[in-house]
Amino acid sequence: KQQQQPATYQFTDAKATQSMLYYRVKAIAANGAFRYSAVAKLNGKASNVAVQVYPNPVTDVVNVVLPTVAKATSYRIVDATGKVVATQQVQALPGSTLTINAATLAKGAYYLTIVLANGDTAATNFVK
Repeated sequence: KQQQQPATYQFTDAKATQSMLYYRVKAIAANGAFRYSAVAKLNGKASNVAVQVYPNPVTDVVNVVLPTVAKATSYRIVDATGKVVATQQVQALPGSTLTINAATLAKGAYYLTIVLANGDTAATNFVK
């Protein structure tokens, strides 16, 4: 009997608008059999921190106009499948423009999350 390894999943729900969110995973085996995980209940604290990107669609770089409320400490870019394709620690001043190299990203839709020093996050979508 083959040993199964635990799987780790990550998903960013770009359309989450509620304060309390409920999720579950549907696992589908190669033979088509499936099962659902237990329901996970998350506090979906909505962020009212705005971030803008340009140009959109991007080419080789994406310019991010940061919020004015706090320094940015890191960013994460997630593709349409939920895979984290880039993450970076940064030290960017509030209200400044952060330039991210997007040359190696494949064409497609992406979700960008900026983590701020005060613990808030700012997020937006962009296309390459």
